[in-house]
Amino acid sequence: DLANAKQDADKVAALQTIQSLSAAVKTRPQDAEAYLARGKHHHQTGDETRALADFDRAVELNPRSTEIRLARAALHWERRDFAAAEADCVAVLADGPQQRALSI
Repeated sequence: DLANAKQDADKVAALQTIQSLSAAVKTRPQDAEAYLARGKHHHQTGDETRALADFDRAVELNPRSTEIRLARAALHWERRDFAAAEADCVAVLADGPQQRALSI
C-alpha cells in the first residue's frame, strides 16, 4: 500500500544519507555535527545502538552542545534509561541560559 511504500522510500533515503555522512565522518573525524546528523538518521531507521554510539562520539567532541545532549537524552529516554537521560539534561542546564538560547 501507499503508506508502506512511503515508509520504505524514507528508509532508503535515510540509509543513503547515512552512507554520505559516514564518508563525511571518515574524512572529518573531529566533526561533532557529522556524528550528530548520522546518529539522527540511525535513530530514524531504528538502529538505536549505532545512533547512541554516534551521539556518544559527538558529545566527546563537543560536550557543551545543547542539541547533541538533547538528542542523546531523547534516545536514552526512549530506551528507558532515565538516569542517562537526566544526566544529559542536567549537563545542558549546567551550561546556563546562554548556551541553551543558542540552540533554539
